[in-house]
Amino acid sequence: DDQKRILVSGFSLDAETNGILVYVINIQSGQVEKVLKGHTGTVTALGVSRNDDFFASGSFNKSMIVYRRDGSIIQHVKTLKGGVDSIQF
Repeated sequence: DDQKRILVSGFSLDAETNGILVYVINIQSGQVEKVLKGHTGTVTALGVSRNDDFFASGSFNKSMIVYRRDGSIIQHVKTLKGGVDSIQF
């Protein structure tokens, strides 16, 4: 797939229920393709794999989540020693 994407993090309108969300946005169309869930603290880092098959997000609350392109969670690491400030694939 040749589509270009960006990741953007923010609160949902109902942040108490949904937590902090990560939006996968198609650059060409401007449409939100996926909404990734799982964080309860401020998201401080986002990453996309080179082949665009995986996304990752890191949080100030010492957690990192790796997602498949379809939005399913591969791994949710909750015991990091400090907040996540960068992600590199």
